[in-house]
Amino acid sequence: MCIYDIRVRCESGFAEVVPDEPEKTELTIEDVMCHVLLKLFDGGMVEEVKLRLLSGALVKQRGYSIQIRVLCPCQHFSLSPRTEKNMSGEMQKNTYGVLKELFTSVVIASVTRVAAPWQTDECYVY
Repeated sequence: MCIYDIRVRCESGFAEVVPDEPEKTELTIEDVMCHVLLKLFDGGMVEEVKLRLLSGALVKQRGYSIQIRVLCPCQHFSLSPRTEKNMSGEMQKNTYGVLKELFTSVVIASVTRVAAPWQTDECYVY
């Protein structure tokens, strides 16, 4: 299993993104990320979604910082080649695609594979 930490900056622009209800927005993000994991890894789990209003954002266009942490079976990556670079790139591309449906502006700041204490060399695909 692999852990990915995804950091995103975006602006609100969709009816589901309600500034007064961050929990609803976090659940929506969790739901769409489950679809990304299913497509890329034939499953996985969204461990955490943190949504934070960026300071200084205008009332009309709310800016957000989003942190998403997912757990996925890297050995089941559905695309070739099964390299770290390709997995991270596809995670970035697919995350951007689903979040672009929710927000007017999306910038994927980073997609980082996080080492987990239980990982062994067999978790790394070359």
